[in-house]
Amino acid sequence: MCVCVDPWPDGQKMLLKLSDLDPNGLWLDEEIELPPVPWVGGEELRCERVTVRGRLVPASDGIDFEARFATRVHIHCMRCLAEVCRPLEGGFRLRLVPGPCPAEGSEEMDRQTSPEEVDLLEVANDEVDLVALLREQLDLAMPARVLCSTECKGLCSCCGSNLNDAACGCAREQDDPGGGLAQLRRILEQRQGSEPSGRN
Repeated sequence: MCVCVDPWPDGQKMLLKLSDLDPNGLWLDEEIELPPVPWVGGEELRCERVTVRGRLVPASDGIDFEARFATRVHIHCMRCLAEVCRPLEGGFRLRLVPGPCPAEGSEEMDRQTSPEEVDLLEVANDEVDLVALLREQLDLAMPARVLCSTECKGLCSCCGSNLNDAACGCAREQDDPGGGLAQLRRILEQRQGSEPSGRN
C-alpha cells in the first residue's frame, strides 16, 4: 500500500493509496526522511529520520488513521541562537474522508465522528501524502519556544556576545535591574549641580 514516488525538490513523497487498503486494515511501521519543515520567524526544523507506527482501519464513511511518531529535531535556541537538538514525539488520530469534509457542526459531521475523534482530513484522488501529513503533525507538536536550557542567558543586546560563554564588558549593567536607573540618577544629579542656583 505504501508507494514511494519521484522525490520532490526538497525531499521525498510517500503516498498511501487508500483503495488498496485491506478490509482488515493496515499496520504501519516506517522510517521516513523528511525535508526541512518551515517554522516560526523563517526558521526551519531539520529532522532526523522519523519513525511512524500506527494503524489504518476502514470505516463506513472513510478510514481511521491513528499513529505515533518520534524523531529528533535540530533548531536554534530562541535566546542565544545556538543549535539545539531535541527529541520530539507525538500522536494523532484522523478520519480520512473522500471529497470535501462535512461542515463543522453539521448533522453529517455528527454522524461521522465520535467524541474522541478530533480531526477530519479530506482525501483527494484516493491518496494521502504521508510526508506532508507528518510535516504538519511535527509543526503542531513543536513547543512555541525552544531554548538550549532553562538557564540560557541569551545574547548581549549591546555587543551580541553569547552570555552563556562568558560575561561581556556590558553584561553587568544589563543584569542589574537598577543599573540603568542608577546611571540616570547620576546624570540628573550632575546636571542639577551644574545649573544656576536660581533666581535671586
